[in-house]
Amino acid sequence: MNGKTHAVNGNGNGLARPLGLAKPIGAASFAASALSTEGLRVATQVRNKHLANAQRTDPDTKELEKRTKHLENFVDDKLKEYATSHPTFFWWSRITGCYLEIMGKILGIVEEFGKWYPAGDIMIPPGIKYPEPVDDGSGNLWVFVRGIERLTKPSALRKFAGLTPESKREAGELLEFNLELRAILFRLGQFGFMFRKNRYYEQYLLYKGWKLAELGRLGVKVMPTPKGRYCAKCGQEKTVPRTTFFCPDCNTKLSPKKEQDGVLFEGHLDMMCRRWMVQRFLDHLWAIWREAEGLPVTNPYVQGVLGHVDIVDPWQMCDKAVGSLERESESVAESVSETLAAV
Repeated sequence: MNGKTHAVNGNGNGLARPLGLAKPIGAASFAASALSTEGLRVATQVRNKHLANAQRTDPDTKELEKRTKHLENFVDDKLKEYATSHPTFFWWSRITGCYLEIMGKILGIVEEFGKWYPAGDIMIPPGIKYPEPVDDGSGNLWVFVRGIERLTKPSALRKFAGLTPESKREAGELLEFNLELRAILFRLGQFGFMFRKNRYYEQYLLYKGWKLAELGRLGVKVMPTPKGRYCAKCGQEKTVPRTTFFCPDCNTKLSPKKEQDGVLFEGHLDMMCRRWMVQRFLDHLWAIWREAEGLPVTNPYVQGVLGHVDIVDPWQMCDKAVGSLERESESVAESVSETLAAV
């Protein structure tokens, strides 16, 4: 062994990534740590609740929950430091509901999308701030392209976040989007925008009203979402807990809730509108971030291709005159923990 680092074979020029060249230290690493520690803390918290319901106790599990909370607080505090120094902080800190804990994870996950490219690789996105190539110790030169630099269009960020129609989970297939980012964005929409009723929530209500009118014009009936699932063998709907996948009477696998032609469930409509609301925020975040970094910014698809004129400016969504360090309240944090425990 000569002690030199080597590259892993992969793309067209025989190089995929360098071994020994780490990604820059920053929000990306702490976002991954924050998600891991949060998962461990929720797991121990749920365990202690189950023991309490059974009138039992375990001192080791209680101590583990206490220590994971301390670790989570430390990681979150470091992530908040990166979030407050981020070039987009001057924008999203003026939007009610953009909590430091959540925004730090969103920004960190996007930065984690950064990648090493061989110097001169044709796949390096155009318009980036071309850094000085780095030698991996084996004579190969590499260039690190940050996550926001790789996401050259708003639609690319949407796809990365799993907010496009084709972003679905298929058994046995690798995910083409970041599942953790999609979960964090759902949390932002529910516990940030809708809980605090900011201007993105107002846009959600406007879009939902327009969508209802459009569905009515098309003859689509909006109905309450069924509480149960359908059993094909029994030929009827079964009211079962969300975690139950088999019929309690015949043990046949229950089918998901499916809409008939000309019918749309209220829950489906609500999720469509929530996703649209989060997409608007992502589009605005992408534009503000790219502009702050001096990167090329393209017009949204609806403006550049479809020719729409009424485009919402990101600064119109700010409802606070001066940015503030907004943290999750205890009630919001508790609601988030209960949601994670139920997943």
